[in-house]
Amino acid sequence: GIDTSDNASPSLELGEDSVIYISSFYQLIFEVATNNEKAAEEFFTSDNHQLLNILFDFLKNPTTLRGATITVISSIVGNKIENRTKVWLYLDQWIFESNNSKNIYKREYLNPRQTLSATFKEKDDILGLSVLLAKLLEPVNKSNKILDPYDTSFPLDLGLRYRKPGIWPYIEFLSEDVFTSISSSKITSDDKISLQYAILNVWKNSIRDMDPNIGLKAN
Repeated sequence: GIDTSDNASPSLELGEDSVIYISSFYQLIFEVATNNEKAAEEFFTSDNHQLLNILFDFLKNPTTLRGATITVISSIVGNKIENRTKVWLYLDQWIFESNNSKNIYKREYLNPRQTLSATFKEKDDILGLSVLLAKLLEPVNKSNKILDPYDTSFPLDLGLRYRKPGIWPYIEFLSEDVFTSISSSKITSDDKISLQYAILNVWKNSIRDMDPNIGLKAN
């Protein structure tokens, strides 16, 4: 669910000047990346993915800018499968691997939805996650030719080392833990609409990538 209390999750306190500076930096990257595909690709790949690594390193510390950080990541992903795969892996490792480091070699799977619930409690963080997932799940198949190879917008073995593989924990968390609790939460009406719209986008992109002829192509 959505925690609206003042101490929803422990956060690293950032000074007001730092918040303003980082927010302005994020806004600049977001605006440039969303309006220029080539610039987004440069942001993503330059200096051996330095910006992406910095953003995910920043996420390791819970701050009030966690949601904004995830939203910026969504703006630089682009449409290349290899870029999306890298972000899926980074995201999943950040959320799950550190929480399950003791169990990786025991093959004891953690409860993914509990981990997601513990990581994403505040509305801005959940909104950022929803925006990123919607971007990562945008359909990648442009061709209608039956014999063309079928590409998925996510790695099928995601999380295999430390949980049951796949993206369904994300979908279930947003659908069953968040969406069902939005209407009864104490956030504003505008925030409720923003969250509902973002999660609906995740659903839409999840099913848009499903080809009704995929079974025919496999036979």
